[in-house]
Amino acid sequence: MTDPALYLVADGSRYIVVEDLVLGREKFNLALAARLANDEIARIKLAMSKLDDDSGAYENLRNELNDLEMLVADFGDRLEVLMNLPGL
Repeated sequence: MTDPALYLVADGSRYIVVEDLVLGREKFNLALAARLANDEIARIKLAMSKLDDDSGAYENLRNELNDLEMLVADFGDRLEVLMNLPGL
C-alpha cells in the first residue's frame, strides 16, 4: 500500500491534502494554539499597561503583540476553512 500524496499540484496552484484521519487533530491543535496565543496576548497587554508608551520595552512588546494577533487571525482563517470542508 502506498501513502497518498500530501500535496496536489493542479492548474498552476499547489494544495495541501487534508487527510480525514488527522482532520480532527488539526482542528483541535489550531484552536488550542489560538487560545494559548490569546492568553499570551492578554499577558503582553497587561505588561504594556505598566510601561511608558515611548519606551523600548513597550515597543518590543507591541511588535510581539502584533505578531501574535496575526498568528491568531491566520489560525482562525485556517480553522474556518477546515470547519467548512465539503463532505465526501
